[in-house]
Amino acid sequence: MSIYKRLAEKALAVAHCLTKIKPISICIFAFIFIFINIYAAKAEQRAYRLVNADNLQMNKYSNEYITNLRGNVVFYYGKTQFKADHAEIYEQQKTVILKGNVRIKEDTLTFYSDTAYYYRNDEYIKGIGNCTVREDHSDNSYRELKAKQIEYYRERGDLQANNNVSIYEQKDNIRAKCGYAQYNLKTGYGYLVRQPLVWQLAKDDSLSIKAEKIELFKDIGKVIASFDVETRNNDMRTESDFLVYYYNEGRAIYLGQPLFFTEFGDANAENVTVYIKDNKVSQAVLQDSCKIVFSEEKGMEKKNWIIGDKIIVNWENDKLKSFTAMDNVSTFIWQDQKKKQLPMHNAATSDLLDIIFNDEQKVEIINLKSQVKGKYAFKRKK
Repeated sequence: MSIYKRLAEKALAVAHCLTKIKPISICIFAFIFIFINIYAAKAEQRAYRLVNADNLQMNKYSNEYITNLRGNVVFYYGKTQFKADHAEIYEQQKTVILKGNVRIKEDTLTFYSDTAYYYRNDEYIKGIGNCTVREDHSDNSYRELKAKQIEYYRERGDLQANNNVSIYEQKDNIRAKCGYAQYNLKTGYGYLVRQPLVWQLAKDDSLSIKAEKIELFKDIGKVIASFDVETRNNDMRTESDFLVYYYNEGRAIYLGQPLFFTEFGDANAENVTVYIKDNKVSQAVLQDSCKIVFSEEKGMEKKNWIIGDKIIVNWENDKLKSFTAMDNVSTFIWQDQKKKQLPMHNAATSDLLDIIFNDEQKVEIINLKSQVKGKYAFKRKK
């Protein structure tokens, strides 16, 4: 039953008791009674509920009443709990200033800071100095945002963090840092700027993303990195203009003539899609104007190259297994001297090329198929 319904019932009861009074007097009395009670109810909704303070002092300056609370301060506005060493409550301005070990808690969200300002009319909280916002999830995991200054717009769900920002997502073991960040608790969208860096730690590998701007779409599990993008893991470094990473699917799309660098080989194309399984790269698909330069063995000089419209690279258990090049393929393969053989270098073109590597990551099989053209040289020492 709402408070207004209860007030209406009280008014009817009063009117019934005053049936002998003139009708117009009854109406006026009932109206005044309802108005006074509604005002009192709204005032009660606006008022805070004090749980504890070691010291309380009230002062009046002009038309403003200021309540000073000191020592183990605990009070509530509605269901939101406020804790601090010291609090100043400005009744007319609807403003609260909290200082020292500040903690503001509502439902699953907890706001910590050295100092905080709470503007009740705007439902706006501003924290200054060693700020942390922690969001607890139903699966006992949590997400934390830390910065020197954090602003929280409660009704919109907007968080804005500034200066020495760090983020930790416990569930996916994702960390980030930047100079400025925004995140909306309701939509799950946020972005990082000012030298943002995001990295994910795994048991035997890690992935980091650096760019001018990094956006997070939490609900669909997507990260977009824009301009001067660089990613790294244990064995690979990449450079590109844009990156779209679907982390729930383990799929990363590099756009804007990305470059890939490893100990074994380097690659470039118009766009590249990398597939990640169990936190390890399992496949890379290069599309349009593709080129891979690689060595016969890991760590050796990169003398060999493949060009094609599309190249697929496969890994297995962290080891390179194969190259497959398709359409307008051209290759150059150099094999160093072995026993009595002189170096062998093969140049060819075809529509399809397969190169298979053995467990030692050495070239084992080379297959060219369809429209094969080329010149092969193989000589023995005299």
